[in-house]
Amino acid sequence: ATFSAGAALFPNHAQSINDLLIYADTALLSAKESGRNQIKWLNAKMMTATTRKTKVDSKLAVAIREGQIFPHYQAEVELSTGKIIGFEALARWHDQELGMVSPAEFIPLAEQSGAIDPLTERLFAQVVKDSHAIRARFPNATIALNSSPQLLTGKRLLTMLSHLASELENGLDGFVLEITETDFSLSPQELASQLQAIMGLGVRIAIDDFGKSYSSLSRLASMPIQKLKIDMSFTAGMEREENVKIVSAILALAQSLSLEVTAEGVENRFQQDTLIGLGCQQAQGYFYAKPMQLQEILTLAPHLIPEKDAC
Repeated sequence: ATFSAGAALFPNHAQSINDLLIYADTALLSAKESGRNQIKWLNAKMMTATTRKTKVDSKLAVAIREGQIFPHYQAEVELSTGKIIGFEALARWHDQELGMVSPAEFIPLAEQSGAIDPLTERLFAQVVKDSHAIRARFPNATIALNSSPQLLTGKRLLTMLSHLASELENGLDGFVLEITETDFSLSPQELASQLQAIMGLGVRIAIDDFGKSYSSLSRLASMPIQKLKIDMSFTAGMEREENVKIVSAILALAQSLSLEVTAEGVENRFQQDTLIGLGCQQAQGYFYAKPMQLQEILTLAPHLIPEKDAC
């Protein structure tokens, strides 16, 4: 009786008992995320978000199979000159009904459903295919790949990359694998072993969004990595002295460990100039270029010199 009354209250959203259970779970999750010992009422915003999530989930398998999810590329530059030194491949999905679907929406669903494997395989294969044109235009540019931490389980990521390396004359030289600090949930020995094997394919290892999560500095020192990417939250907040100090500390740490550093999320000249003053050498962000499709990045100049602050 309760569910019937609920369906009558939400005729445009709830069409079945299952829908109502989903909405109840949504309210429960929201309450848990907001803190314990409270009541969270289901509202229209939650229902709209849940409806979209259900639609994204239902369309995901077809989108992967039909190649609707494909890579865009964002340039990485040398701060002092604006020279393009690499690109990060980022998954993008535009659906006719849903519009742009963020990776934050579909990646967790792909991980939950098991679709993350075919999704990653298709994206990696496309990036490798695109790399020939990218390298013809930017001969020494690195190309960064992102992977779900789940793929480290069972060495699935290593298997994917080994297969791709076997099809290329020079293996995966010039490619970078970006992992996040959440990947440190693996045992130190297991993670280090897999990363060493991946590096054997020619791939360099970078820690993405560095500083966003807690990580053990002693463990960081023992990891086979070559690069840190400073999380964009620190770059965005460089008007605050505390963030400048954190960025400065990360740069000092990287120098002591002989690691490259790229600052993510650079959006204006103040951030660029502050980073240069701190001794940072590489950056990525909308101040230089947004993520673009392959044909767009092939039209970029070798050096990106912004004329005005990005919006």
